[in-house]
Amino acid sequence: MNDSKKKIDSVFSILNSQLKYLLFAGRRIEYLGNKCLILIKPHSGRHFYVEEKKLNNSYVYLGSFLFARRTTRRVLYDFEPTDKPKKFNVKVEGDVAFIENLQCELVEEDGLKLFKGKTLGDILCKEPLELGQYFLRVHLMSQATVTKDKRIIHFEGTNLSHVGEKTESSVSPFSSNDVEPTGEIETQPSSKLVVNAPFDPMNTYYFKIINAGEHQIGVGIKTNNRNRFEVEPKFGVIDPNESILVSMKCSPFPQDSEEESVDKITIGWINAPVGAGKEFKREWFRGDTVVQNRSLFIEYNK
Repeated sequence: MNDSKKKIDSVFSILNSQLKYLLFAGRRIEYLGNKCLILIKPHSGRHFYVEEKKLNNSYVYLGSFLFARRTTRRVLYDFEPTDKPKKFNVKVEGDVAFIENLQCELVEEDGLKLFKGKTLGDILCKEPLELGQYFLRVHLMSQATVTKDKRIIHFEGTNLSHVGEKTESSVSPFSSNDVEPTGEIETQPSSKLVVNAPFDPMNTYYFKIINAGEHQIGVGIKTNNRNRFEVEPKFGVIDPNESILVSMKCSPFPQDSEEESVDKITIGWINAPVGAGKEFKREWFRGDTVVQNRSLFIEYNK
């Protein structure tokens, strides 16, 4: 009976580790002596504190939306920023990230006025507004609110405009002609890097990043397993239709390692500022910048 239970728990553990959670990165407190961001899982109210430096290494910053996996001990890993919520904009002002142009319906439940949103779930309303549809400016509250039925609400919304009003605020910022879309990249190989046995000597592998867009881009390259892999260069600037060659050194490791299937190289890129030259600057990836990402997964050939 105990063996059966262990097998069931093991299956659920594997399934749980394969799930990806959509999260929003906000700031609330200094946690356990480290400067952390709070990652909110919309709708459920679940939240996780993660050291900000660790998130920055995965191109996750204040105001980022991201995907992450979770272990059975509620520890998040495999952080991957995303630009999937494209109908609104994120602006960072000091230590507060504001989500703008979010369309929600204002309803009244259990004595509270709540905005109902598809992306963030329930959002608290403290303004004297009539019930109806609104475009909102949303931010993380300094302290969560718990409803009578034990729902946890992390966000507060303020009115930008009522749906139907023709105001500048109700237009998605992504439709602006002033915003240049980030170009595409290509990689050689296109989707995976093959690491060949034997694994006990130090080996070096190479891949190419090609700027297939019309604008100069800044790129950052990282691996989720820095104990095993080292990439060079880690950052770069690539002109349109040009490329850079990246080396990946693979340190010796046991052939029966259980971590092989999760290793990958992640490439993040954005349009470089006009007149940036060929020197990459880390601040390009900070603030409310949306960083595009592509992964090359590691395949072990035994």
